[in-house]
Amino acid sequence: MKNENISPIEHNLFNNGTEKYSLSTVIIENTMVFSWILTGAYVCSALFPVFGWIYLIFGFSMILFVMRLLVCRNCYYYGKICHTGWGKLSSFLCKKGDMLKFGVGFT
Repeated sequence: MKNENISPIEHNLFNNGTEKYSLSTVIIENTMVFSWILTGAYVCSALFPVFGWIYLIFGFSMILFVMRLLVCRNCYYYGKICHTGWGKLSSFLCKKGDMLKFGVGFT
């Protein structure tokens, strides 16, 4: 029986995805992402120290703010803990967007 009150996106997520992620998954995911940014900054700083700082500032600002405003606000996990926990973070930074625009880009 098809539920008429949910969108096709929500229906597929409910049938094929995970509704709630564990804290250990969130910690592992964020450790990996922040390690990647720190490693990139280290490598860039080997070329020229200012490049390392630029990369570090750019990387963290993109991950913590820009991506939350452009992507997470339209995600199903907005206000919830996704695999990175950023759905919860985005709910503190901006209001909920349109889930049908998720993954569309600049809209």
